[in-house]
Amino acid sequence: MMRWFGALAALALLAACTQLTPHEIVFEDAARQQQLRTIQTHSFAVTDRIKTMRAVIVTLQDLDFVIDQADSRLGFISATKLNGYHLDISVLVDDTSPDQMLVRAGFAAGLQQVEDASYQEFFASLQKNLVR
Repeated sequence: MMRWFGALAALALLAACTQLTPHEIVFEDAARQQQLRTIQTHSFAVTDRIKTMRAVIVTLQDLDFVIDQADSRLGFISATKLNGYHLDISVLVDDTSPDQMLVRAGFAAGLQQVEDASYQEFFASLQKNLVR
């Protein structure tokens, strides 16, 4: 009798568990992703994409990154920092607006996306290098 009761209780617990639909899995953190995208993206009152890309490269080198790839046609730069840890950054410079550049950076430590003050440090340094 106790076995049946235990089995019924386990079955009731399993039935109570809900599974996420594929839509919920993909969009479960939409607000969090929007917040992160806001942290990752800054606009600058500069009109020259090459100048902006050079400033990004100088900024990354100032922060002890080694440039892995840079493509001026795509506006893409990737770099790596090895300082007791492995940190990657990908930067996209977008000139879709005629009076400003949009710079979006994405830090990753291994497979984990970084969500800390690294963005503030990067964009503050980039701002200084763009003014020069």
